[in-house]
Amino acid sequence: MLASPIILICFHSRCTHVQAYWWLLLAYIVAKLFEHFDGEVYNALGFISGHSLKHLTAALGMYVLLAFYQQRDCR
Repeated sequence: MLASPIILICFHSRCTHVQAYWWLLLAYIVAKLFEHFDGEVYNALGFISGHSLKHLTAALGMYVLLAFYQQRDCR
C-alpha cells in the first residue's frame, strides 16, 4: 500500500477517473483505523464495532472504484 501513492504520482494513466484509486486508498486507510481502534469505536458508538465498520468501509471503497470504472474512458 505504500507503493500505491508513489505509482499514482509518478506514472500517468491513459484512462480518465484515476482519482478512484485515491478514493480506494483513502477507504483502505480509514478501514485500517477502524480495525486498529475496534474497541474504542464500539465503546463510543455502543452498537457497532470498528471491525464491522472496517468491512463496510472496504466495501464502500470497492463500490467507488467500480462506479468510476463504469465511467472511465481509455484512449
